[in-house]
Amino acid sequence: TYERKGNFFDAILNLEKALEIYKANSDSIDIGTTYGNIGLLYTSMNELKKAIYFHKKEYEFISKNEEYLSRHYVNIGLTYMNNKDYDSAHHAYLNSLNIKEKIYDKYGLGVTFSLIADNFKLQNKLDSAIVYYNKAK
Repeated sequence: TYERKGNFFDAILNLEKALEIYKANSDSIDIGTTYGNIGLLYTSMNELKKAIYFHKKEYEFISKNEEYLSRHYVNIGLTYMNNKDYDSAHHAYLNSLNIKEKIYDKYGLGVTFSLIADNFKLQNKLDSAIVYYNKAK
């Protein structure tokens, strides 16, 4: 993929083309996930304000689908964490965690527990990080 080659510009162009197709078909889930993927690319490029903008656009389209909403919270949490906004990241991860518990997404729970632990680790709150790493097992 373009992203793995570090070619973020082409990756975004391709996602924008896909977005136009999804809009023409009124496919709200694919529109939302595409906005989220653009947001993740901007996170990788360390353009965090743009990333947050696209994650908020993502939310507009997927907010009624719990599975996608839980992914959205993980994605925006990663962006906040990269921006050193640890409180917002934690809040987003907890929102994801609540949904994953509700829909019995065992794998997703492990991933989210690990992200919460990473967030604590970055804040040098190692005791809390260990608790969540153990929950992720």
